[in-house]
Amino acid sequence: MALPETGVAEGTSVTTADGRLSVHVKSVIGNSVRLLTTLDSAKPVEQMLSSIGDRLTIEAPDKTYYVDLRRARGNIVDLSVAQRRK
Repeated sequence: MALPETGVAEGTSVTTADGRLSVHVKSVIGNSVRLLTTLDSAKPVEQMLSSIGDRLTIEAPDKTYYVDLRRARGNIVDLSVAQRRK
């Protein structure tokens, strides 16, 4: 587990334990979430509008990160990040 389930408020970010992936919650509207992800200090990537229950896949050269959107509580999203070596 790169990041155990945690609540992230709209406008804030969390970073995985290895420091490689940052997830910024840009907006939360009902069960829809817009995220910006940054891998290895590269340019942030805006993800497609996602829904609670979705799993986003972020590819690094040596790993794959999976961002799981667990639930929304107002402007807070509960998410976790898993990783798998390639």
